[in-house]
Amino acid sequence: MIFLEILSRIVSILVGIGTLAEKCKAYIQHKKGRTEKDPSVSLPAPDGSRDDCISNR
Repeated sequence: MIFLEILSRIVSILVGIGTLAEKCKAYIQHKKGRTEKDPSVSLPAPDGSRDDCISNR
């Protein structure tokens, strides 16, 4: 009887760790998706030659 209780607790701990790992993985992927840069937010590239930039200094 004691063996079954110990086995039951070990299984429940392993299931809990698996569930926690899945939630952490989903959370990390969610955070990673939010931190990727959106290219539409970037400043536009200057139109013109490199000499124009140097002469404006």
